Amino acid sequence: MILAYWGTSPPARDRDASEPAAQGTSGTERERSREKTPGGHDPNPAISSPTDEVEYRAGHVITNLGDVFDNDSRDAIGRRVEIRGVIIERVESPTLFWVRDDNARAAVVAPTGDVPVHSGDSMNIVGTVERSGESVRIRASRIAAAK
Repeated sequence: MILAYWGTSPPARDRDASEPAAQGTSGTERERSREKTPGGHDPNPAISSPTDEVEYRAGHVITNLGDVFDNDSRDAIGRRVEIRGVIIERVESPTLFWVRDDNARAAVVAPTGDVPVHSGDSMNIVGTVERSGESVRIRASRIAAAK
């Protein structure tokens, strides 16, 4: 049976010298330079601080309400928001209110109605930007009175 297989199998193809050799792209080489690794960037960069870790993993944190609406607001969806000292413009319910900062306005969905909010209050908001119909809003994970 072995002799029959060996006798009927196609001959092994010799690799053409002009054909490039395959290079792995899984990042097994530990070189830090993009040009030196066949797979491109280093998948496990050296991160020196927690701030760098957040920047690398989640992207730039939005700290200005106007940045939510700059250029194309779709780019802001999913980004982390840490905005301090925004003014509550209008309260629709304990968990939905509008804030403003200079010329920018945004709807905020609060995690719970535990923190009382009133028009004119100054608040700090931490959360993420999410889509709401044709616009965007902030889904807050934490709100607190500005000090």
